[in-house]
Amino acid sequence: MWPARAALRRRNQSHGAALVLWNPLKLRELDLTPGEPHPIPSQHGLARNRLLTTLPAFTGACWIGRAAGRRLLEPPEIRERTPAGAALRQELARVADVEQHKATEMIGAELGYRYVGSPLIAAEPGEGPPHEFMRYVPSTWPGARLPHVWLNDGSAMQDRIGYAHGYTLLRLGGAEADASALRRGFAAVAAPLQVLDIPDERPRDVYGYDLLLLRPDMHVVWRGNDFPPEPEKLAALATGH
Repeated sequence: MWPARAALRRRNQSHGAALVLWNPLKLRELDLTPGEPHPIPSQHGLARNRLLTTLPAFTGACWIGRAAGRRLLEPPEIRERTPAGAALRQELARVADVEQHKATEMIGAELGYRYVGSPLIAAEPGEGPPHEFMRYVPSTWPGARLPHVWLNDGSAMQDRIGYAHGYTLLRLGGAEADASALRRGFAAVAAPLQVLDIPDERPRDVYGYDLLLLRPDMHVVWRGNDFPPEPEKLAALATGH
């Protein structure tokens, strides 16, 4: 499951004709709540730097396409039905076949990005898991996107949560923690909250905690095995109040 692919490509888009030209990865500003930092700029920087290394190879072959609204240079021979043109096209295809994979295989950058230092995320001690843009390691560290898990009935966790319920509290593995104070906290700021009980064992094993509070974009706000002393403050933090 690739829940982040479409959203991430809207946010961090590599411009240029597919399999023909790559430009440096351009990091678009996210439409964030005012005051919320950009997620993991260090990870995006690593991904961008990897893509930058592809440019010399493409320059050596030829540049075709459009970037930043201007026509790039291309050797005229590449369109000719001549041995020289065929050689250029073959070299371009060879380079593209190698370099294109560097974008499509960055699964860690797509699924593993998380919000760091956000005032809308309940911080935990430490720096969190390392940012690996080529390898995805599921994590519920606050700020991370909720990992995909199959449920016992064959449905996906994200489908069970849905996308029209605002915030979500997951109670996993048969946990019975009283969510009434958290409900009151969200009601006080007129923010929707659904409490979803998932008794299946696998989600509890993968996520590592009994309770997870999720934002509408399914990033983890907070996790724990029992609520903090004042759950109302957690609701205020998650909603920016």
